[in-house]
Amino acid sequence: MESDQDDTVLLKLMEWEKNGGLASLSTLQIEAISDLTELASEHPEEPSKESKSKETDASVGVDSLQTASQLASLWKVIEEDILNEAESEFQLAETEIEHWEKEISTVAFLMTSVLSQLDNLELQYDSINEKTDTLRSTCMEMIKKKNDYLEAPNYLARYNQCQSIALNQVRKYVRTSLESSTAQALNYLSRFDAEEVTRATSSSNAYAALYGKVRGPAAKIKKVVGYIEPSISSVAAHELALADCQESYINQRKALTKPSIAGSVQDILSMKDTCALLRAGCALMMRVVQDEYDLYFAFFTLKCSEFENFLEDLLLAFYDGLRSRLIKVVHMETLAELCSILRSEMLTDYVVSSENLGAFVRMTVQLLADIQERLVYRAHIYVQEDILGYKPSHGDLAYPDKLVMIESIAESLQSVPATGGLRRSDSQLSMISVTSSVYDGAPKSRSGTSPADLHGMWYPPLRRALLCLSKLSRCADRNAFQGLSQEILQAVCSSIDSAAARIKSEKSQIDGMLFQIKHLLILREQIAPFQVDFTVKEINLDFSHIKDTAMNVLQKPSRMFSFSTNNVLLEFLLDGAPHVKEQLKDSRRLVERQLKANCELFINYSTFQIVGPLSDFLSKADIYLEESKEKNLSSQNWAKAEVLADIVAECQRNIGVKLPSIQRSMQLYISNKETEFILYKPIKNQIMANYLHLEQILKTSFSEEDAKIINVTPLDQLNVLLSTIPNRTHRNRT
Repeated sequence: MESDQDDTVLLKLMEWEKNGGLASLSTLQIEAISDLTELASEHPEEPSKESKSKETDASVGVDSLQTASQLASLWKVIEEDILNEAESEFQLAETEIEHWEKEISTVAFLMTSVLSQLDNLELQYDSINEKTDTLRSTCMEMIKKKNDYLEAPNYLARYNQCQSIALNQVRKYVRTSLESSTAQALNYLSRFDAEEVTRATSSSNAYAALYGKVRGPAAKIKKVVGYIEPSISSVAAHELALADCQESYINQRKALTKPSIAGSVQDILSMKDTCALLRAGCALMMRVVQDEYDLYFAFFTLKCSEFENFLEDLLLAFYDGLRSRLIKVVHMETLAELCSILRSEMLTDYVVSSENLGAFVRMTVQLLADIQERLVYRAHIYVQEDILGYKPSHGDLAYPDKLVMIESIAESLQSVPATGGLRRSDSQLSMISVTSSVYDGAPKSRSGTSPADLHGMWYPPLRRALLCLSKLSRCADRNAFQGLSQEILQAVCSSIDSAAARIKSEKSQIDGMLFQIKHLLILREQIAPFQVDFTVKEINLDFSHIKDTAMNVLQKPSRMFSFSTNNVLLEFLLDGAPHVKEQLKDSRRLVERQLKANCELFINYSTFQIVGPLSDFLSKADIYLEESKEKNLSSQNWAKAEVLADIVAECQRNIGVKLPSIQRSMQLYISNKETEFILYKPIKNQIMANYLHLEQILKTSFSEEDAKIINVTPLDQLNVLLSTIPNRTHRNRT
């Protein structure tokens, strides 16, 4: 095996030597050699003489450098050559830029000249056109005036025929262009699904079809329509042609926009939040109106009533849908919020003053009126059911128990140093106007907070009435608010009066009176900030005199057919009409009158509780002294010294027991020293007046021995005693 392999190798070596020792080349190697041969056949260009001389000079210079100055000179030459070679490209670019600058300047000069000539041509055209129009108008007027000329009717008929043909061409062009653009928009909309098309009023591609695609022929149509718009006031045919063009535009807009806007409105009306619904709907309608105005004026210059009707028709879909939603709203808070949204967010100064948003403003104003009407109706129902018809629970009338409980809680909190006392601003109530006498020297310090001042302790109808007034004052218009405020205040006063009557029957007269006084004070204080006139003018018909006039006719039948001025039928016709009477009702004064009446009632009742027996005795004694001639009062059984002494003693006990109790109740309900002083001062004065009257009667009708038996407290001591009772009560409380 090995010998065979050696023989094979020897044979191959011998064959390789026969071929000159060269290996055979592959096809790829042969192609590579061919390419190299072709490239080698292309010799580089011979260097120029200048470059040869430079290279020679440089080589010679380098070889012949002997000093530093020669090196510097050579370096300078080389540096200049490098700079010139680098700047050559920029110099070529600069030369080219200067060339094009000259070319552009030449073109700009030519354009300016052409534009100037075009402006002159336009001026000449306008002048010629104006003269032509004037000439045509003058000729037509002359033909119309000189209709007796032989050829005048023929010329007029031919002119009208030509004008009709031209206007028909305008109508046809406008209608065809609008139909074509509408068809393109509908074709573009067909690419989108139904949901996106119905919401095309939002920022989407479908929105571009509604307004962008339709605007294509606007410039051409506006130019054509511009020829007939200036003369619509003088040429009836032009006015009709313009109206037809506008009608074609509106019809195409209806076909394109109504389905989309109706779908968007339905999406908005499906929202559960009514306030968000109103905001979104009004924003949509405002944008639609503005976009429609912009698109309309891209085609026409003059507005028309049909376009306003078209906009109102678009807005009607939203108005009807929202109105059907509003009649189901029963919460006053929601209605008040809706009014605030329309007033403050939609009917802004910019929107109201914008001419393009007139249709939107009219819809919004009508919508606001509908919401206010619904609010007034719900307020009336609220007053009847929740204020006037309120059925108080036992806890609502648990006076003074709930006040005592709250006060004890406050005192317990004040007794804990870590938590501190209960703090609340003192009531700012005043009763300066509730009594006829005002004491200027009343003390100015204030006492602690009354539990009745706490908002949660107010009688529920009072809280509801004030809440209702606050909502209506911001939303309802002036006339509606004035009428409702009177109804609300009358209802709350009546409700407070009914509650006070129940407290009087279940607790005591003092508690009922103070309950009513306190809540009337709160009511007066809370309605004071309203910057609204609560005065309402009521017009009534007075029929009272008609009866007398009719009786006069029946009593004097003889004068019924008299031809004089004493004819009773004539008097009946003249005087038988009912008289119109105007009456001003002020709700604030209603509260003031009720407050004053209740304060006077409380003062008189408190005085009677203290010195009632003495007051009865003094009244009886005055009557006796006026009617009796003997003037012997002390001899009467009911006026003996012992009887009068018992009366005086009872009054003294009342001053020591009942008067502090009354003062304590005043502090519990009112807790304001100024107001308490104003209420207490008339009570004190009436007590002092009764004792002064008794002292005068004792001097005139009783002996000194009887006076000693009666033992009346001196007036100065009584004054001191009555003056110290409020201070002692306050100290005991603290």
